[in-house]
Amino acid sequence: MSDNQYNYEFKESKVDVKSGKDSSAPPSYEEATGANSEVPTVVEFPEPRLIFPEPDFSVSPPETHAINISDIPVKTSSSGTTSHEALLNKDPNLLYNFFLYYNTAPKLFVDIKGYHTEYTTNSHRVTKPDGEDEWETREDEEEVIDFEINLDASQYISPSGILHLTNPEAHSNEEDYSINSINQLFEKYTQSKNHLKEIQLEKVIQWDFEELTRAILYSIRSQGYQDKVNISYRRENYKVNVISESKVAKLYHSKIMSALCFLTCCCVIFWPIAHLYKDKLGENFRSTFKMSISTQEWYYQNISSILSEVRNRSGFRRGLIRSEHGSSTNYYSSI
Repeated sequence: MSDNQYNYEFKESKVDVKSGKDSSAPPSYEEATGANSEVPTVVEFPEPRLIFPEPDFSVSPPETHAINISDIPVKTSSSGTTSHEALLNKDPNLLYNFFLYYNTAPKLFVDIKGYHTEYTTNSHRVTKPDGEDEWETREDEEEVIDFEINLDASQYISPSGILHLTNPEAHSNEEDYSINSINQLFEKYTQSKNHLKEIQLEKVIQWDFEELTRAILYSIRSQGYQDKVNISYRRENYKVNVISESKVAKLYHSKIMSALCFLTCCCVIFWPIAHLYKDKLGENFRSTFKMSISTQEWYYQNISSILSEVRNRSGFRRGLIRSEHGSSTNYYSSI
C-alpha cells in the first residue's frame, strides 16, 4: 500500500444493524462506537502509525541563516517537498531552519468506498503448447463500486507541528527526546560523506482514526448496506526530504533511473546495493499536528451527508430487499 494512507477494510456483513424509528437518521456517536461496532478485516498503517504520544518539549529555531530559505530550490509533489541543495547538506543550522520553514500543515482526506464483487462466466481463447487455439470457460471477478465519498478535513489541522523524535527503543534516554538530539541528527547528516545520504521529516496527525472509522462504518451498516467497505485517511504534503547534492543521488532518485530499471530489470542488482550503501537518517524524525475538532464533532458535522450519498448512490438502486420488523424498516442486500 501507499505510505500516505491510514486504511481500514471491511468484508461483507451479515449482521443486521437495528435502526431507530427513522431508518434514515444516523445513529448517535456513542451507539456507533459501542460494543456492537464492527472490527475491520484488514488494517493497514503507514509506518509508523499516525497517532503518537504528545511530545514533552517545545522547539525554538536556531539563529536564522544569512540565505533566504524561500530561495532554496525545491521540488514539490502531492507527498511533499524535496531538495538537493548543497548548502543544506553542509550547514546544520540552515538545515534546521529549512525544516522549520516547511513544517506546514499536511492535508487530510477521508475516503469512503462501498463495493461488491460480481462474477461472470466468459469464454477465453488460449493457445496450447502445440500452437493450436482453443476456447476455455472461466469465471471472472469484477469489483463494482456502489458509492465513493471523498471529504476534505484539512481545514481542522493545526497550522504548524511540533518537531520531535520517536521510537522509544532507539531513544530510551530522556535527553534523547530533547531538542539537542535533533541538532545532533542534523550535525550527523551534514558531516556524513555518503553520496546517497538523505534525511526525512514525516508529518503525522494526532486524531482517533480508529474510533471515527467504527462510527462511520456502523452508520453505513445502519442504512442496510452490507457489502464491502473501505475507509481510508489520505495525506498530502506529509514529507520533507533533503537529499545529497551528488550526481549519484540525483540519478538514483530520478525518473530516468526508475524507467531504466523497469525496462532492463537492472534494479534487481542496483537497488539492493544502493539501499545497503545509502545513509538514510531521520526515520524517527516527526512533526505532530493536532486537530482542532474531535472525531465526535466531525462525525456529527458530516455523517448525514455521508449517509445521503450511501442511500442515493449505493445498492439501494440495485434492488435491495426491504422487510419490515416492528416499527422500523431494515434493508438487506440481495447480492
